[in-house]
Amino acid sequence: MPRIRSIHYDAWKSEKLARASDGAERCYWRIHPYMDDQGRGEDHPKLIAATCFPLRDEVTTDVMDGWLCELDRLGLVVRYEAGGFRFIHIMKGSNYQHPQKPKRSDFAPPPAHSGSGTRQV
Repeated sequence: MPRIRSIHYDAWKSEKLARASDGAERCYWRIHPYMDDQGRGEDHPKLIAATCFPLRDEVTTDVMDGWLCELDRLGLVVRYEAGGFRFIHIMKGSNYQHPQKPKRSDFAPPPAHSGSGTRQV
């Protein structure tokens, strides 16, 4: 699933991202290659930590879960359940990523939400 991703020059202007802790911000940038072309992936903190921080023993499952919760609270990602499975979606990821040949997602789309009331998992 990982694909080459680049960081758009406007991405650093995000006021939401500016409010994130240093660890959560690093997580935000490193999680992009983990996601599919639609910005979706499995919400599995242990797998995300192992994929995005393979050589950092201090990035435990609990640390990763905390960063993902922080990013969700800030509205940068949404964590949700569908069909009994947990997923994560990068909000406005299409503002920064434009795959040349996007592939269809294997993951359920996030529920429509208004920026509040997202389901914490």
